[in-house]
Amino acid sequence: MNFRHRTEIRIDNVKEEKVILAPIETKAIGAVGNTSLKEERFIDDLRNTLTGTVNECEAYSLLCRNRHFNPDIDLTTMEDAVRIPYITSQAFKKSVGLFPKLLRIPVSEIDLWTASSSTRGDPSLSGRRWEDVGTYQLAYLSLFSRLFGNEPFDTSLVFWPDPAVMKARSGNLYGKPVEPFALYIIQSERVTHDPQKLHYLMQPNKETLRMEINLPILLDRLREAVHSKERTLLIGSTPLLYLTLKDHYDRTGETFDLGSNGYLLPGAGGWDGKKGQVNISRTISKEAFVSDMTRILGIPPEHITDRYGFSESSTMLPGCYDADLRDFVYEVPPWAHALVRDPNTLEPISEYGKEGLLELITPYGMSTHAGAAVLVDDLVSLVEPTNSKISGTAIRIHGRVPHSHKAGCGVMFE
Repeated sequence: MNFRHRTEIRIDNVKEEKVILAPIETKAIGAVGNTSLKEERFIDDLRNTLTGTVNECEAYSLLCRNRHFNPDIDLTTMEDAVRIPYITSQAFKKSVGLFPKLLRIPVSEIDLWTASSSTRGDPSLSGRRWEDVGTYQLAYLSLFSRLFGNEPFDTSLVFWPDPAVMKARSGNLYGKPVEPFALYIIQSERVTHDPQKLHYLMQPNKETLRMEINLPILLDRLREAVHSKERTLLIGSTPLLYLTLKDHYDRTGETFDLGSNGYLLPGAGGWDGKKGQVNISRTISKEAFVSDMTRILGIPPEHITDRYGFSESSTMLPGCYDADLRDFVYEVPPWAHALVRDPNTLEPISEYGKEGLLELITPYGMSTHAGAAVLVDDLVSLVEPTNSKISGTAIRIHGRVPHSHKAGCGVMFE
């Protein structure tokens, strides 16, 4: 992709290249990725984003009027965030047909629709300009330094297709391209010293034309990393990563002693065995995942991390494994705010451990669509962080709301 303006972010010592992002929304500069972001600035930016959304999106303006909420008057502290009218992730579904009405600008002025990785063939669609794409790229990329530090990797083994392949399969809607939300995340994750040592493992089989993991390349690169003691990252689709490595181990017993040079970052979600069009027909226990990966790859459990995000928003939550909970715990960064709401009453929950629906709030990367406050159908709970890498608000993710309860959490515009 050729942008007219590009923002360059340097990862220390990356050979020759910089990580190339789309333009960054002006408001997000100095905020997204800033672990010292002040609450006062966050509130000011959130108020400005919400005011702009009310003025430019008739659907959200109607919602705020019905809820008697005026951001210029009613949003002064973080405690007021519970009053912000949210939009559910269901409202962005293609089948619902509301996604064009959730824009802040005419369809003719967006650059693309970003689509979620739907497992049921009904993706969420969010209209974006490039500056909003660049902002969510920056938000996702910021977790690398949070989890791994600024030192780049020698080798990166990516359990996704090459972004160029993903882009070639994109569609079109209302005269604008429809492209996977994840495409630009994957495109930004070029965090190796040498770009030639970044390997996209999901490739078309020349005979069947189906997308498959290139097992010979994976095994060769793992063996090479063990021999040369390279700092190696395995990243991508949780089901594909787990199925490929576990099945190879079960067949051959081969292990790879990457030791402290090995790191693992599965893709957001997929613990039910499904991610996009991938379905391995089995759920994945997080405890078993960590146990199996430490045995197969020889890496310490603290080097196995996770991340959480969704396409309607622009924020990524880094996750670290908590051995006591036998689960990942996710940190809410300072450039976002999380609420947990009771599935039945939708009132906020403040108790640790009590499950509810997640609402994620951020003012950044929202210049194009009404996604500053989004309620999703994921059950989460607030937890007291015990991992040294986690600070501030932390949540645990328990899975999707059972189908029978989705009517209660799918509140949309009438």
